[in-house]
Amino acid sequence: MEEKIRLGKLLKVVRKRYWIVLVFVFMSALLGLIYVKYFTNPVYVSSAKLQIEGISNSTEITEKNSMMEFFINYIPESDILTIVSEELNGEFSEVQLKNIISMWTSASVFMNVSVTYKDPNEAILIVNKFIEVIEKVKPDYLAGLEIAELATPEKVETISGSVVKTVGLSIIVGIFLGFGLVFLLEFLNSTINDEQDIAKYLNAPLLGVVASYDRKKLTKRMVVKNVRKVKEKEVNKWEDQKMKEEKVERTYHG
Repeated sequence: MEEKIRLGKLLKVVRKRYWIVLVFVFMSALLGLIYVKYFTNPVYVSSAKLQIEGISNSTEITEKNSMMEFFINYIPESDILTIVSEELNGEFSEVQLKNIISMWTSASVFMNVSVTYKDPNEAILIVNKFIEVIEKVKPDYLAGLEIAELATPEKVETISGSVVKTVGLSIIVGIFLGFGLVFLLEFLNSTINDEQDIAKYLNAPLLGVVASYDRKKLTKRMVVKNVRKVKEKEVNKWEDQKMKEEKVERTYHG
C-alpha cells in the first residue's frame, strides 16, 4: 500500500512539472544539434578483409594467425606503406598512413584492415589500395592470403560527428537532467500538499478534506446565479407594478 502511495506521489510530481522535462529535452537536443553541426568534424571508418585460403584444420588456423600477427607488426617497418603512398600519388605520407590504418586478426584467419579518416570516399580508397598492395607483396609464408572483402560506401561507419547519435545522446541527457531537477524541486519544496503531509509534519489528526474547486468556474457560477436573482427581482417588480395598475383601473371603473 505504501509503495502504491509513493508511486502515485511520484507520478503526481512528474505531472505537475512535466514541462521542465520537456524544456530540458528540447534544449539538450538543440544544443547537441548545434554542437555536431558547427563544432565537430565527422570521422568515418572504412573496413576491408583479407583471408588465407586452403586451411582445413585448427592447427593450421592457429599457425597462420600467428604468422599474420607477425606480418602486421612487420608492415610499419617495411616499405609497404611507401608503396601505398606512391599508389595514391603521394597524397598521403607514410606517417599519415600509419596513423589512420589499423590492422588486426581474428580466429578465422582473417586479416581485418580499417582506415579512419574525415572523408568517407578517401577512407574507402585508402583501405582498398592498402589491401591490394598487401596481396601483391605478401610473403611466401602467407601465400594463400587473398582479398576477401573490399570496402564499399554502404559499409562506411561514422564514429564521431553523427547527428543521430549526438542528438539521441543529448535527448537522454536532457531527460535525466529534467527529471533530476523536478525531483530536486520537490525535495526542496516545504509546502504542505496533501493529507499525508499534514499527518507527517504537523502530527495532527485529519478530520476531513475540503474538495478542490476551480475558481473560474465558481466565479462564473456565482455570476450566473446573481444575474438570475436580478432578473427574478425585475420580473417580480414588474408583476407587482402590473397588479397595482390593474387594481387602480378596476377602482376607477367601479
